[in-house]
Amino acid sequence: MRLGFEHFADDQYIYLAGGFNSTNGFVSIQNQSDGFLVGQYINDNASETDRGYASLWVSGNYIYAGDNGGYFHVIDKTNPQSPTKIGSYFNE
Repeated sequence: MRLGFEHFADDQYIYLAGGFNSTNGFVSIQNQSDGFLVGQYINDNASETDRGYASLWVSGNYIYAGDNGGYFHVIDKTNPQSPTKIGSYFNE
């Protein structure tokens, strides 16, 4: 079971990424000032891309998350209350 979380912070938000049992990866967006949850993306599709996130980077309106299975995901955070995955890439 993955217990640690990857994190990233900018001027407004804290981003946490992780997963449980190497499945169901998630990214949480929390207010920097009070820690309250703003939004969350959960990768709960039962497919080979469905693994806990092991790395995280944020730039502009995008969250870049690498999972435990070799996939790289791009999540749009333009609306932080409802982040949306816009693509993924598998590194063979």
